[in-house]
Amino acid sequence: PRARWGASPVALDSGDSRLCVVFDFMAGAVPEEDSPLLESHFELLGLVTARLHRHAARWRRPRGFVRFRWDVEAAFGSEGQAGGGRWGDWRASVGLSREARAVFERVEATLRRRLSAFGDGAARFGLCHCDLRLENLLVTDTWRAGGVEGMGVLDFDDCGFSWFLYDFAAAVSFIEERWDSLWEGWRRAYERVHKLSVEDIEEVPSLVMFRRLLLTAWLASHADSSPAARLGSSYVEGGAVLGERYLSCYGSARDL
Repeated sequence: PRARWGASPVALDSGDSRLCVVFDFMAGAVPEEDSPLLESHFELLGLVTARLHRHAARWRRPRGFVRFRWDVEAAFGSEGQAGGGRWGDWRASVGLSREARAVFERVEATLRRRLSAFGDGAARFGLCHCDLRLENLLVTDTWRAGGVEGMGVLDFDDCGFSWFLYDFAAAVSFIEERWDSLWEGWRRAYERVHKLSVEDIEEVPSLVMFRRLLLTAWLASHADSSPAARLGSSYVEGGAVLGERYLSCYGSARDL
């Protein structure tokens, strides 16, 4: 089981208050990357994600509610300025070769252009979880029934405003090479609640690469973390391969 928590102010006899954190346990186990059930788990995740998005769209935000954005500027910083975005700069990655850097530069340029054109209208951009990777999910024994009660969602600290389909891209974190085999089931379940436009579907690879560069920056700025130690430079090398494939389909002549 994993803990879920919420913070609430508690009044003291002195008249002061303290912000207290209360934990409870959620049943279930984290889905495994190599599980033969992973595609089925992603189908359930598509339904859960769509219901989260529906709730966010209907939810009346309290006055003063503020969350950050996961957009191009948050990911990469202002164009033409060094320093990177919220999670750092992918250019600081250990083991980044000259060839990989050239690929990532072209990928970033392509993402800036395409996601700017894609836009942030209310139909495709809103409040999202933004980190629905496997480590933040719990699957219970009831998941086979197909109901959302079969999956629990944890860790809302990255919750913010982004493209709704960024939640799919975040779900394939560290397994991006397999995104297309996991996409169809996720999409099928998601569209039971929300229909996707042709333009939405076309930009899924862009959002997968967007997340990949974000994670590359995170690993660069957290070089002492266990994921960085486990992945080493292989994540950068694999990202360059994915980037070449992405550019071959989505890059313009000036990106190439």
